[in-house]
Amino acid sequence: PTDAPTISAVTTQAGTPPGTGRRQGASILNRHSPPARSDAPAPKALLSDLAVPTAPRETAAKRLGHGANRVPATSSLLGLALTTTDAVFTAAWLAARPDNAPFGYVVTPNADHVARLAREPALRPLYHAALLRLLDSQAIALLAWFLSLPTPPVITGSDLTARLLTRHLRPGERITIIGLDPAWLPELRRRCGLAPPAHHYPPMGFERAPIALAAAVRFVIDHPARFTFLAVGSPRQEILAAAIAETGQ
Repeated sequence: PTDAPTISAVTTQAGTPPGTGRRQGASILNRHSPPARSDAPAPKALLSDLAVPTAPRETAAKRLGHGANRVPATSSLLGLALTTTDAVFTAAWLAARPDNAPFGYVVTPNADHVARLAREPALRPLYHAALLRLLDSQAIALLAWFLSLPTPPVITGSDLTARLLTRHLRPGERITIIGLDPAWLPELRRRCGLAPPAHHYPPMGFERAPIALAAAVRFVIDHPARFTFLAVGSPRQEILAAAIAETGQ
């Protein structure tokens, strides 16, 4: 799941550059990846564009058909194997994973992530270890298109989050959230119709504090859910996700 402020579904017409496609759907979460907490917007501003979904909740089986067991295809760009399936298939594929599957995480690299990986190559294994890597940058997609490079679809972490929250949760299903100011939870629950989530709000700098990092990992393990949302910003969320995955649980 950086700091762009809205969520909307974006489709790209075949044969047209990425970013010139038709926008569809209302903003749902008004949140991309979380900003640094010192700059965090007020809850009302953060959730101002949250909309009640107009589409019915979907079943993963209905969306996938016979593709449930098919691992989403990838193409290589900037040294990352990026998923080439669209947001609809990707969300349905994640929702169709067995309940007893081990923890796997999704990363959504954008231009900031790519620049950071160039400066800090030690972070690259966190991306390679992810279950899925989704391109979250219209700029990178457009540049790749102009250079005739393989161009995976742009699927932002916020778009994927919105689709999972509004279309793939089972009635009464609980999710786990790490991060996100507690003041924002009531409005998030109301707008998305969520059951009370398991919520842990780690301290600033937790990724550099072994005890705090271990506590966040332990909370996820102790509150198993089909979907765990890490709203602590990058690269903290990748560090935390990899630490959880390393437990094998």
